[in-house]
Amino acid sequence: MKFRTLVFLFIIAIILIGVFTKPGPDTFKEFYTKEHTRENPPVIEYTNGVAYSIFSATSFTATTTTDNKKVAVPVVKEKYLGLFGRFWKL
Repeated sequence: MKFRTLVFLFIIAIILIGVFTKPGPDTFKEFYTKEHTRENPPVIEYTNGVAYSIFSATSFTATTTTDNKKVAVPVVKEKYLGLFGRFWKL
């Protein structure tokens, strides 16, 4: 009985730590600009969980069509998991 209680309390503690250290969109923007230097800013999608955050960053580049029009074309889409104040690439 004591082991089960300790495991339950450990799981609750991990979830609470995740809730209080969950990174927000501003910290992700700082992290992403440090990691990547691109001329065009990416489009960032933010999904908010209880103890985690998921970020999708889509980078674009400008190209010209045959009509001499400039068009933005997606190049790279990267997903990141924000947990415990850090970011991991998925």
